[in-house]
Amino acid sequence: MGGYALPIIGAGVVGALIILAFVYVLRTRANAEMQGESAIAVPADNDQALVMEAKKTCTADDCDASYAQVSTLADNSPWRDSIDFRQIESLWADATLKRARAETDIGQKRLLLAKVAAAKTLDESHKKQLAVEISTLEQPSATPSQLPVATREVTREAAAPPPVAAPTPRANVAPHRQPPR
Repeated sequence: MGGYALPIIGAGVVGALIILAFVYVLRTRANAEMQGESAIAVPADNDQALVMEAKKTCTADDCDASYAQVSTLADNSPWRDSIDFRQIESLWADATLKRARAETDIGQKRLLLAKVAAAKTLDESHKKQLAVEISTLEQPSATPSQLPVATREVTREAAAPPPVAAPTPRANVAPHRQPPR
């Protein structure tokens, strides 16, 4: 073993140090990434926390409380332009329009539609749906006893029956004979 033992032990120590340094670098990167993720998950301000909390409780059938929460945001809040705010408002508008369509009381239906109309940041598709619903409210409902009224005057020529064509004469045809028995 003589002269080669020292270089082999030295190479082993250097290799172990390289492995330990590699593990240290990986762990510090992993810790830095985990701290970065936790920083993203923690809201930066109260408006963001409000939107995130409202998003958790908003469902397709019941989003009234969540929409009431996010409606308290200031008009100039940057969170009113966020995707989360838009999703909450969209779900709320869908649910409210659905309830308005199912409502039989005209006054209650108008109230629900007025709530949707009051939304300042409503998207175009919901605005169109709202316009359709409001227009159906403003049209009087037809009853079976209502009949259409003629608006055209009838003149004598139009009232006269159409001329009847004279029958065409038949050629002399022998009467049909019966065969002998």
